[in-house]
Amino acid sequence: LNPMFYYVLVFIATILFALQFLFNQKFENVRGSDLKSALEFTLYKNIIIVIIMLVISGFKIVFTPFSAILSVVYAAACILMTYFSMKAFAVANLSVYSIFAMLGGMLLPFAYGVIFGGEDFSAAKAICVLLIGIATALSFEKGKGKGKNKNIKYYFAVFILNGLVGVLSAIHQSKNGEAVDSGSFMATVNICTFVICLLYHLNKNKKIPLLPIKEVGNLSC
Repeated sequence: LNPMFYYVLVFIATILFALQFLFNQKFENVRGSDLKSALEFTLYKNIIIVIIMLVISGFKIVFTPFSAILSVVYAAACILMTYFSMKAFAVANLSVYSIFAMLGGMLLPFAYGVIFGGEDFSAAKAICVLLIGIATALSFEKGKGKGKNKNIKYYFAVFILNGLVGVLSAIHQSKNGEAVDSGSFMATVNICTFVICLLYHLNKNKKIPLLPIKEVGNLSC
């Protein structure tokens, strides 16, 4: 493939990543930022994702005990990520939130790879980490969210949870003999997430929450 193709993919991923934040914030503005709203959002979002992943995998899902266990942990991290994201959107600066989310997604998997995955730590990688730290510091100084001291716990929760998702993905990919293909793994993750949210609502509210049609557009994958 032409190397430029990969830059196009990165560009598209960046746009979609930004849109995800905007849709999440819109949903939080309409439905609130409590646990119930976070699980409503996650419940319906994962219905859509499961359908998409089933289509991509040709309606064939492979299971292994290792992938199933990791899927449950991954699902829990995603649910907590959604909850803390919505709490952050209620009080935080969106630009600073996005920096912390992206940083966690890059730095924690990188640290895992160097410490546990046997990856080399070069001078170039050290410079990249330094530049990322400087960029974060500059963005944080410019942030003017409501109640900075209150926001910081949400920033770091998102940093850790988004990074944890990346680490779990790296762990799964490294276990060639025990891991399933990426399509089956993500389908299993989203099925687990859907089941957890569904059980919560059935236990807590004795019913499945229904979203108005106009709010379905705020769900992002």
